[in-house]
Amino acid sequence: AIDAEHPSRIASANKDETLYLVQNSLVGVSKDRVVTYKYSSNAEDLYLKRFFTTYNFTANTSNEFNPQVGPYNHVIPISYDKVPNKNGLGIDALGYNKVAKVEFVEYYRNKAQVIPTKVQNGLEDAFKGIEKIKDLLKKLDPKGKTLELKPKLSIAGSQNNEENKNDRFYKDVKEGSLEGGIGAKVKVPLPAPFSFGIDIPYIGTLANVGAFIDLDFDFSGSLAIRYEKQVFENEFKMKNSNGGFKASGGITFGAKIEILPEIEEVNVEVKVYGKSSITGEYKYTWSNDSWNGKVYIDPLAAGVSGKVKVMGKTVWDSKYELQVFGRIDLNN
Repeated sequence: AIDAEHPSRIASANKDETLYLVQNSLVGVSKDRVVTYKYSSNAEDLYLKRFFTTYNFTANTSNEFNPQVGPYNHVIPISYDKVPNKNGLGIDALGYNKVAKVEFVEYYRNKAQVIPTKVQNGLEDAFKGIEKIKDLLKKLDPKGKTLELKPKLSIAGSQNNEENKNDRFYKDVKEGSLEGGIGAKVKVPLPAPFSFGIDIPYIGTLANVGAFIDLDFDFSGSLAIRYEKQVFENEFKMKNSNGGFKASGGITFGAKIEILPEIEEVNVEVKVYGKSSITGEYKYTWSNDSWNGKVYIDPLAAGVSGKVKVMGKTVWDSKYELQVFGRIDLNN
């Protein structure tokens, strides 16, 4: 008996095997599954028995065929809703009482908890580590507004059965996924000493340098796992797993120059620099049931250089650098 949709799915009559077809009775009753029966006869077989019997369950009738010497194929379309007791379709291999059976198996799909709770808890701990960025911003600007970071987390899981594509059996499958992330994109003004006024003796303040940092980062990813249990097995086995969570983005130092309006013929040239990356990744190791990895912020050194000219004459030429912060580990 050969599944016409997947010819590698074969049940042998000589071994009294069964070909399993997984079918959804709710949506698949109108779809026939085509099964091909093959046999090879010789002159002695024909002498002992002039016909063999098959069961066409579309009409639920028994039919007789006159065999021929050599290979012979008989194609049978079978409908799920016409098979008595959903099994028993078979062929008597020329009177030798060897039958290749076809058995329908009811398809199912249910929700299931596949991702272990400790996997979710470990990821939530990683999110809490990322939230240390709020502490950094509060330290840089104690009077500033507290940054809101709201992690997103989605978990799904299901269990179903499905046919094997390369053999006659079927299996139960459990699949789970977890995805989510946390991130922010915000500009944060910085107080002194990062922001300052450009003061010239005997003239006063010519301009104000308002420093800020641009925070733009993302820590996100997904995790997927699949378990399988063959019909002849008692326990589920992990088939594959993949995924992880990565951090990207960073912090850029910048400044806005404000020239005081009461000062005439003032030319201010200011350049700022400084950039820090947020990098790292987390992966779950199923062999020891633990999250592994690190996420961190590289050190940020910010620099400012500039010139101020009044009526074409340079009255201020300066350059300085500040260590805004060192490396910060974002691990809870």
